[in-house]
Order: sequence, then structure tokens, then C-alpha cells
Amino acid sequence: KLSKDGFVKYLMSDENAPVFLDKLEEWMDMDQPLSHYYINSSHNTYLSGRQIGGKSTVEMYRQVLLAGC
Repeated sequence: KLSKDGFVKYLMSDENAPVFLDKLEEWMDMDQPLSHYYINSSHNTYLSGRQIGGKSTVEMYRQVLLAGC
């Protein structure tokens, strides 16, 4: 059985870190304009309306790409 203290220790431990601790020291050149970097994120980009019940369309991707995002 896991105690409350044991659970809290696990939550705060390196084993439960939200990032890979061995990657924290990686250095990257981040001096370029944002549009020079590949960003893998498209959350709801395809929606032309509300998140729930909104219409999805590829036109939204076209608009975002033309805007340089």
C-alpha cells in the first residue's frame, strides 16, 4: 500500500519529472526569427469556428501557412 507521504515523494521525484532531465542541458541556437523553426503543433488549426461543433477545413491550414506561422 502506498502512503500519502510515499505518493508525494514519488510526485516530486526525478522519476516523475515533466521533462527529460538529461535533455535540460542541450543547447540550441534560438536567435533566429520564429518562422525559421519547425514547430510541431496543430491543435485546432483546422477549425474555422468553435472547438465543439465548429466546421473543420483545410483552408485554415492554408491561411496559417500563408501568414508565415
